[in-house]
Amino acid sequence: MHVVDQELDMTLPPRPESVGEARHALSDVLDGLDERIQDGVTVIVSELVTNAIKHGPDRPIALRIWRDREAIRGEIEDEGHGRLEIWRESDRGPEGGYGLPIVEAMSDRWGVSDGNTCVWFELVPN
Repeated sequence: MHVVDQELDMTLPPRPESVGEARHALSDVLDGLDERIQDGVTVIVSELVTNAIKHGPDRPIALRIWRDREAIRGEIEDEGHGRLEIWRESDRGPEGGYGLPIVEAMSDRWGVSDGNTCVWFELVPN
């Protein structure tokens, strides 16, 4: 059984300002972690909230972060249809296409849960 040391659970409206609100809300749960973890979680959350705003069904976005002694885990969920794809490098351009490759590069593990569009990630301190 894992004992959660820190937790963040919030609902964000699907608007661009929510990305900054999410980043600001992370400060308490990230306090004391090394810079790699802090930066990684902040960038991942920013990318996934942005994706939910841009590609989601214009409904509330759930942001959940858990921190224990072993890892920091999170998930961002919108009420979409659960279909995600990583764009090929050739698909990237001014309109985007970088979000999920960034999540993949910065997390230790990540994936997509069944059901609504729910992307989860995990970072493990060294």
